[in-house]
Amino acid sequence: MKLSDLKTIIKEEFDFTGSDLDETTAREIDIMIDMGHELLAFQEGKYEYSIKPQAELRKKLLALDNQSSIKEPEGAFADLIDNNLGVNFMRDALPNESSGSFLNALIDLDNLLSAMGYQDGKYTDEQYKAATEYYESRRRELF
Repeated sequence: MKLSDLKTIIKEEFDFTGSDLDETTAREIDIMIDMGHELLAFQEGKYEYSIKPQAELRKKLLALDNQSSIKEPEGAFADLIDNNLGVNFMRDALPNESSGSFLNALIDLDNLLSAMGYQDGKYTDEQYKAATEYYESRRRELF
């Protein structure tokens, strides 16, 4: 099944009717989950076709980051990638389920919602709840 088909199924299962989830938040969550899928594909060896698999993953993650409306300081995301894809990445990486893993850094909902202003009162409690419910529905694809 293609990732786009899976996204369609998830969105159909997630009841947006009367939901307070806004499109921007949903899109940002989708981007994070797509990054998670790319990392898992890399870890599963699906980048072995590439001469430089880590460089290919880096390129794909940066392309996804460029789709985001949230802009971090210049080079910050590239640094995060580079720091996590070091020479001994596969040997030294924390398990994906670990709170300090590269995967969890890519799909960190708290940081996303903070960057979007959820903690600054720009969104209601209902919108926060809708965002976390949508995130959890998408996150299940990864674990």
